[in-house]
Amino acid sequence: MTNYEVLEIIADLQHKYNMSIILITHDLGVVAEICRRVAVIYAGEIVEMGTVRDVYLNPRHPYTKGLFDSIPQLDSETDKLIPIEGLMPNMANPPSGCYFHPRCKYCQEICTKEAPPLSGGDHVFKCH
Repeated sequence: MTNYEVLEIIADLQHKYNMSIILITHDLGVVAEICRRVAVIYAGEIVEMGTVRDVYLNPRHPYTKGLFDSIPQLDSETDKLIPIEGLMPNMANPPSGCYFHPRCKYCQEICTKEAPPLSGGDHVFKCH
């Protein structure tokens, strides 16, 4: 059975029983195809959440932006992907402040000291 067939079965069950499904995946294409809402998680925390359309068209957290920048674009002539620099933090000894700050190209001093709250309306994100 292929991944596509499994996803079709899940979608059929969702419609048949009018139920919600939580799908945990790294495949952003699958999310775009079958999900209505998405939560982006970094180091065990939701860093951005909203409708798939809002998050995909207007990513607000630097990690979300980095994920989209690292996806190959078929309509682009770029030879290289843009990786997210650095490594995931050691959660036995997490960084102070925002967990993403050691890898963030937009890091400010406040990011190293204070974890940002989730802010926004229907499209929320954690970033100073």
